[in-house]
Amino acid sequence: MGIDCATLDHLAGLSRLALDGPQRAALSAELSALLELFDKLAAIDVTNIEPMLRPPGELGSLTADAPEQNDHSVDLLGLSAACQGEFFTVPRVID
Repeated sequence: MGIDCATLDHLAGLSRLALDGPQRAALSAELSALLELFDKLAAIDVTNIEPMLRPPGELGSLTADAPEQNDHSVDLLGLSAACQGEFFTVPRVID
């Protein structure tokens, strides 16, 4: 399956691209190759393959989905350039 000129013009218009001759030819070839790859993937028979929840070999650990009451404000204030009490100090930008 290839990309015709009308489709390429439509995609270029949606993307706000101004393509010249060599760019049009290169983009058309790349999009056609990509569509061929999708066609090859769609042709693969996957009827007897079960979906995976995780990639093989990746066990990982599941954590409880519970809210935490950790207060990191002191750590974050320590990373700032300047602070005053519990607040960040920033230079004035609007007069």
